[in-house]
Amino acid sequence: MRTPLIRAVLCAALLMVFALGNLPLYSQYTCEGWSPTVVWNPLRQRVVTNQTVPGTGLIKNWLEFLPDEYNSTSKKYPLLIFFHGVNEGGGGSPCRLLQGEWWWTPPVIIERRQFPYSSKDQNGETFKFIVISPRMEWFGETTNTINSFIDHLIRVYRVDPSRVYLTGISAGSNYILQYAGLSEANSRKVAAILPVAMCDVVNQQEATNISRAGLHVYSIKCEQDGSCGPSNAAAANTNAINAINPGANLAVNATLPLPGWPCNSGLAHDAWATAYDSTFKVNLNGRSLNMYEWMLQFRSGATGPLPVALENYTARLSNGKVYVRWSTSAEQNSHHFTIERAGENQQFSAIATVPAAGNSGRLKTYE
Repeated sequence: MRTPLIRAVLCAALLMVFALGNLPLYSQYTCEGWSPTVVWNPLRQRVVTNQTVPGTGLIKNWLEFLPDEYNSTSKKYPLLIFFHGVNEGGGGSPCRLLQGEWWWTPPVIIERRQFPYSSKDQNGETFKFIVISPRMEWFGETTNTINSFIDHLIRVYRVDPSRVYLTGISAGSNYILQYAGLSEANSRKVAAILPVAMCDVVNQQEATNISRAGLHVYSIKCEQDGSCGPSNAAAANTNAINAINPGANLAVNATLPLPGWPCNSGLAHDAWATAYDSTFKVNLNGRSLNMYEWMLQFRSGATGPLPVALENYTARLSNGKVYVRWSTSAEQNSHHFTIERAGENQQFSAIATVPAAGNSGRLKTYE
């Protein structure tokens, strides 16, 4: 007996409105009694803790920074996700990301009022970033973790899915490089990545995946940085990616020192104090740009995740009947599932509909 071909079609409302509540202008928060030395309290960033991100258990909390106008508009914004270094990982509060006065990364410069209020793309259009700085439990399960986190953020915040950008320092920069290099699908999910003080250099297969996806990469490192990996890693990544398709100019780099921008004499690994400074501009493919302006030049073809996170799907034949079983870990404004069947002609027709959960953050199984 031939097993019929079954497929599940996920149907959801086309219009989905996500709200985070009424947050005041430059919302103020505290670090639960802990006062980082590098910031003013209360914080400009919201401390988001004890979160369940469908698809990964490696991210449970983060720092959230929203544009000042976020709660008075309905538009979508570019998303910048910052991945920290190895010393800031593990459990506990994301306030740890604000520790150390020399740690001039996006969460720190936001608190210091030095993050750019707005940035312009190559056409002069002005954009403001949503900035999310997660605290990693550990650096693993790369594809599942980053894809699940991006999808979750797009569901929760008003993110333009074609303008998702990844950046990170040290271990965090290796993490985003590995993510992009693992598959073309990963590289197509984001618009650009900016690894800072990376230890790794992409291999040929990783460079090929990045190049075929058309992903833009901007690497920054100090040439005196011998703490991990080759000191010329920024240039090496650029050369490896551009060698796949020389005319595309997908990758660029800045290797410190540059005029007016020396390496940190006390810690050569610290290229981030320069990289995230909005006044640090480099001639990149004919334009003098800081990293934020560089990112905004690029958009991906991503349209965002489905409002349903599908965990598994099986179809089995038993006693002449086909049993279809599937599970979801999250649903947002879902209405129903339509089960369709096709014979040898591959023409599908609906045979059943199953009501969906509507809104759910727990594992739910259907059959």
